[in-house]
Amino acid sequence: NTKTVQEETPLEENPEDTDLKFRYDLLSADHEHLKKLLTQYSSLLSQEHDMNEKLERTIQELEDDIKFLIENGELYNFNVELEPSRDELTGDESS
Repeated sequence: NTKTVQEETPLEENPEDTDLKFRYDLLSADHEHLKKLLTQYSSLLSQEHDMNEKLERTIQELEDDIKFLIENGELYNFNVELEPSRDELTGDESS
């Protein structure tokens, strides 16, 4: 009792298989791209977290420095204008 072995038709000869392979390749490419994007996103979140921690530490240090200066009488008026007034910009000192 001999069995006949069916030869597999190459992908090019079967349009349905070709379409499936094409779709699979697209999905694989999308999957790889998504994995890369997720890795980048995770990295950016981590960087943002580190930056936020540094920023919080810096703000705390500045607040501590300001308290120290005020307590030691080295900083009297903390209502300092950060932007020059209009008079300083125009050179008009009459007001």
